[in-house]
Amino acid sequence: MTGLEKMVGRILEDAKQTADQNLQEAREEAEKIKADSLAQTQSLCDNVARKSELEVQNYLDRTASSADLLKRKALLKAKQEILSETLTKAYRAAVSLDDDAYFAMLEKMMQKFSLPMAGELCLSQKDLARLPAGFVEKANAIAEEKGGSLQLSKEPKSIDGGFVLVYGGVEENCSFEAIFRAQKDDLQDKIYALLFQ
Repeated sequence: MTGLEKMVGRILEDAKQTADQNLQEAREEAEKIKADSLAQTQSLCDNVARKSELEVQNYLDRTASSADLLKRKALLKAKQEILSETLTKAYRAAVSLDDDAYFAMLEKMMQKFSLPMAGELCLSQKDLARLPAGFVEKANAIAEEKGGSLQLSKEPKSIDGGFVLVYGGVEENCSFEAIFRAQKDDLQDKIYALLFQ
């Protein structure tokens, strides 16, 4: 083997070693890049999964909150309907009392609403037709106890039940409808306490 061949052999050997070393380094670098990529991909996947879990949980929370709100609204509506129905039944019961109970209730109402002055007692057409004997005298006696007097009006008022007191041209509407309307909130509170607490 000549010197030149030895030299070429040595150069080829060095080149092969360098190429093997570069190839080994390239493989190691590729493995490192692959491992880093896998780690980054796994991290991204984990972040996406966490974000998705949070979004799903937020959606479930909003859905549960919305369902709870709908449930409370439905419950409130049902309670309001029950309250309204109960008030309507109470009103109808008051209007449809038998004559004795009805006029006894009117006497109690006169004790509360009559004033110490001369006035006029106005009733509905239905009440004028079924007026019991002695009722006007009892009404006037109640008014006298307060320092006033009442005279029965022959003109009927357009009311379902109760009465209207007129003092000097000023009407005091004591019809059941007016009293129920004026006391609606207080009555609803009492009914609510009885039914729901």
